[in-house]
Amino acid sequence: MHDDDHSGQYGDSTAFGPKHGHFEMTSSRPYKTIGILHAKGRSSHEIVFDEPEPRGHDEHPSPVMYFLGSLAACQMAVLASALKKARVDDYHITVEAASDRGWGEVADEMPEGTAQRIDHIDIDLTLEVPEEHEARAQRCLEVYDTGCIVGQSLKAGVDYTPRTTLETA
Repeated sequence: MHDDDHSGQYGDSTAFGPKHGHFEMTSSRPYKTIGILHAKGRSSHEIVFDEPEPRGHDEHPSPVMYFLGSLAACQMAVLASALKKARVDDYHITVEAASDRGWGEVADEMPEGTAQRIDHIDIDLTLEVPEEHEARAQRCLEVYDTGCIVGQSLKAGVDYTPRTTLETA
C-alpha cells in the first residue's frame, strides 16, 4: 500500500495491530500557525489548534496542550471504567497535567523559543468517593494506569517516523 493510500485501513486491523485513528492536518497560513486536524477512524472529528503569540493567534489550544490533555483524558477515562467495573458509581475525578520542556539546540530556521522536547509530565489525579467505596476505589487507583494507552506509550518511549513530501504549486 502506498503511504498516501489509507483507504479501508482506519479502524481495521493491520499487520501492526488495530488502528486507533489517522489524522490529516491542513494549514495554509504563513507563519501564524493555525491548523485543523481531521480525525478519521472509528469516528470523524475536527480538532482546531493554534499557537501562542507571536507564532499564532492563541485562539485555540496548542498541540502541546492537546498532548497533555490526551494523557489526562486517558487517565480519567480508564479510571472511570475501572470504577464502573468495580461497581463504584458515586465518585468525582479531577486530573491535572503539567509538563517540563527541555531546551536544547534547534535549527536556525525554527522560531525563537522552540522547545526541543517535553522532559517530564506530572499527572495529579484526585479521586473522591464515599467511605463505603474506599477499598474498591483504592484498588482501582493501584491498577488503572496500566490500562491507559497514552500513558503506557509514553512510558515505553513511542517511536515515530516523520515522512515528508515537498510539492510545488
